[in-house]
Amino acid sequence: MQVYLGEPYIALLVPAVVALALYNHRKSPSRSYVKTHSYWNPLVKHVAPPRRRRSKRLLLLEAVTLALVVLALASPTAVVTRKVPISSTVYGSLEIPASPGLVIVIDVSGSMAGAKLEQAKNAVLKFLERLNATADTGLIAFNHQIVESIPPTDRRDLVRAAVLRLEADGGTMYSFPLHTAYNWLEIYRHYDLPAIVVMATDGLPADRVEYRRILSYMAEEGIAVFTIFIGSEQQGIEETRYIAETTGGKQYTAETAEQLVGVFEEVAEDANKIVENVTMSVETTVTVEHRKPLSPYLYSAAIILAVLTGYERYRASRLTF
Repeated sequence: MQVYLGEPYIALLVPAVVALALYNHRKSPSRSYVKTHSYWNPLVKHVAPPRRRRSKRLLLLEAVTLALVVLALASPTAVVTRKVPISSTVYGSLEIPASPGLVIVIDVSGSMAGAKLEQAKNAVLKFLERLNATADTGLIAFNHQIVESIPPTDRRDLVRAAVLRLEADGGTMYSFPLHTAYNWLEIYRHYDLPAIVVMATDGLPADRVEYRRILSYMAEEGIAVFTIFIGSEQQGIEETRYIAETTGGKQYTAETAEQLVGVFEEVAEDANKIVENVTMSVETTVTVEHRKPLSPYLYSAAIILAVLTGYERYRASRLTF
C-alpha cells in the first residue's frame, strides 16, 4: 500500500501548526482561558493553576489534533495494488504466438525393412508438405526402443533429415514412443493447444499392458492419436483402432505400402482441421489500483481528539463553566 497527497504543499504546514500550538500553550491552559473569557465571565480569574504533567498532555493533544486537520486538508489517498486474474476464450484461427503440437511416431522394426520403409519415408515427407505450417512437428522412430527422436519444433528441415536416415531393425514396443510423445505434448495441452500423435506401424506390441496405461493418460489430457496400420492383419487393425478410439483419434489402414502416401494425405487433412481451428482458453492477470481517500478518517480522528482536548483542558483548568 502507498499513500499519495493530493495537495502535498499543505502538508508542509504541519510543523507550523505544531509550533503555533506550542506558542499558544506557553502560559498554561488556565491563563489562555482567562485571557479569552475574562470580559464576559469575571470568575475565570479564580482558576486554579494546572498541573505540569497535564499541561504537557494537553499540548500533545492540541498539536496532534491540528496536525491531523492539516494532513486531512492535504487530501491523502491510500493506493492498494492487486493482481486480478482474467480468463477469456478465443475461437477460430490461431492468431497468437503459440503453435499446436504434432508428433509423428513411425515403426522402424525389422518387419518394415525394404520397400515398406522407403514408402513410409516418402509418405511422411509428403505428410510434412501437406501439414499446416502453424504446427510444431516432432518425430519418434521406434522398434523395441526409441532410435530417433526430435521434439516438436518449427524446424521441419530437421524432421525431414531424420526421416531420410531411418533404417529398419529390431522388435516392436509401443510404450516407449507413446510415453515420450505424451511427455512432449503435455505442455501444449496445459495451454489448451491441440496436441496430436500420428502413429504408423505394421506390427503388434510386445508391451500391451504397459502402453495401454499410457493411453489412459493421453485420453485424460486430450492428446489424440491417429493410427495407421500397414497391412491387412485383422489383429493389427483392431489394436490400432483401440488406440485411436481410446484417445479420440482416428484409425486408418494401408493394406499395401503403396497406399501409405494416400493414407498419410488423409491424415494430414484431418490434422489440419484440428490445428487450424482451435478453441483456446487464455488466462492472464491485470494490475488494478484501488484508491481510498483518507481525509474522512483524519477528520474523524481530529474530532475525537478535539473532544479529548476539551476534557483535558477542563481537568487542567478546574473550570466547570
